[in-house]
Amino acid sequence: MSLAKRRELAEAGAGRGVAGKTAVVGIKDRETNEVRAEVVADTAGKTLQGFVREHTEAGATVYTDEHKS
Repeated sequence: MSLAKRRELAEAGAGRGVAGKTAVVGIKDRETNEVRAEVVADTAGKTLQGFVREHTEAGATVYTDEHKS
């Protein structure tokens, strides 16, 4: 997010949370270095897990951050 947009949100009282941001999920194949990313409606478990299932093969090892979804 640009500094100008960050300032605009801060002045509006939005703070540093998710207000005004677009959720994007991405995945990278470590063997081929191919990356896939897409905008998602939310970061709910059902949404993110569906993206992972759609873009990985059964039995693949998946590495994630600590997001609970």
